[in-house]
Amino acid sequence: MLLNSTPDTTCLIPVSHANVYKALGDEIKRRFDHPVKTASGNGYELTISFNEPALINHVVIREEIAFGRRIHAYVMEGYTGTEWIKHTEGSSIGTMKIDPFPEKNFRKSDCG
Repeated sequence: MLLNSTPDTTCLIPVSHANVYKALGDEIKRRFDHPVKTASGNGYELTISFNEPALINHVVIREEIAFGRRIHAYVMEGYTGTEWIKHTEGSSIGTMKIDPFPEKNFRKSDCG
């Protein structure tokens, strides 16, 4: 992440800016250091199941780029207890992509 931070005339980052950068770093850690669930695999579909309902508002998708771009499109759906709903989709991931969406309560399904 590029913050485009510029030192002041004393060649230091102003304390007020440093505090904001620290708060940003803390928020990033709070959101992403402890994922609700993780999964990996090969193929055309990856399913994650929850034992308990889980409130989710984003998905982090990573692609192994050592072999080049291999994911050309994706759709992320969640089961709400009565139906599957599409939450996000895309056509490029790169090393990592974070897709936010309005918070939903995902439930266990009979699939996966």
